[in-house]
Amino acid sequence: MGSSAVRAAVVAVAVLLLAGCATVHSGTAIRDPRADPRAVNTALLDPGTLPTTPRAALGTAGDRAAGALLEARRMAEFVVLPFEINPDLAGVPPSPNGPVVSPDALSMTFLNPAIPPAVRPHDLVTGFQTSANTKPLSLTRITNVVLRFAGPENAAAAARDMGEATLRNPIVVDPSPAKQWRAVPRDDRPDVLLYQSDSDGWTMVRAFAAHGPYVLAQLSQAKTAEDAIALALDTVDKQRPALDRFVPTAVDQLAALPADPTGLIARSPAPPDGVGAIRSGVYGPHAALNFMHDPVRDQPLFAEVGLQWLLLSTANVYQTRDVAGAAQLADGFVAEASDRKFSRAETVPGMPAARCLTSPKDDPTNLGGPIVYCVAPVEQYLIEVSAPAAVDAHQLVAAQYLMLVAP
Repeated sequence: MGSSAVRAAVVAVAVLLLAGCATVHSGTAIRDPRADPRAVNTALLDPGTLPTTPRAALGTAGDRAAGALLEARRMAEFVVLPFEINPDLAGVPPSPNGPVVSPDALSMTFLNPAIPPAVRPHDLVTGFQTSANTKPLSLTRITNVVLRFAGPENAAAAARDMGEATLRNPIVVDPSPAKQWRAVPRDDRPDVLLYQSDSDGWTMVRAFAAHGPYVLAQLSQAKTAEDAIALALDTVDKQRPALDRFVPTAVDQLAALPADPTGLIARSPAPPDGVGAIRSGVYGPHAALNFMHDPVRDQPLFAEVGLQWLLLSTANVYQTRDVAGAAQLADGFVAEASDRKFSRAETVPGMPAARCLTSPKDDPTNLGGPIVYCVAPVEQYLIEVSAPAAVDAHQLVAAQYLMLVAP
């Protein structure tokens, strides 16, 4: 349930106009036995002012910056998730998961304004970060960042300078002189630059390791220095072989990457501005787990339904292997929401297969109050939306459905 370049054609789904059409015999209405009780009645759909027809084909990225953002989403499929290091690390992340589009974003990630100036001279191409707390919430957390630079020399210099910037960090766990950030070299791990800052009862660690054109950077936190260091080193050790399976796009070819590799982006309402626009886009099944409320639970579900792509946007669209997969995914998401004490809500008018629920008042994802959550299977796709009011959720589902099935 959500809260990564192969071009796949979007299947046009036939729209069934009137569900349960009746045949009249001697004044008695008899339901047509051929009618599908779950068919969509488009006459009842209300998209409000949202678009209902697909946009024109989006073509290519057009420039390096746009291509780098697309590349980040491709690379995300090979970024190790926190729960793959520790199954308990599946809680709400301390910072948003998603692409790293500039060195400036790393200031907040590493709680250190000295990091961006250390990265900027070394030609950062793109990056992706993922993070999580333990469940239930405790002091243990990890942020795993993969940064791609123009070449191995750039990456090695960036790792070194990020480490030196850590020692100049004005933000520390504890301001007392004895607890400032300090280097903790280890003879058994000369490949990783480790830094540590302590407080009473917990330790924060930063780790930087160059790997070809990449810098593997971690920010870990645990009750003991030993645990925090082990968490960072375990992440590095799993991230290296995972990243070796990624085939990067040459820097001079980033502008030629397809802007809409699956065709789903043009068939969905435009993404929100700001951080939402940076995160929005098409992700593979592994990368999609970055945006799930319970990735440990959703990982086997995605495998069972044959998840191929997630379009993360104003409305999320999951593309599974077949119709049965989309229906099973809907069932899984509804079950997950129900386990979180979501209650049944009025469904989308004209869409019998859609299901909507309302979050409880104490749900941790309620940033501005309870939300209405809806899922609607459409052939091999599943539409998923969240909105503060039922009318907004219903209109978004309707608009996304009409865009998805348009010829």
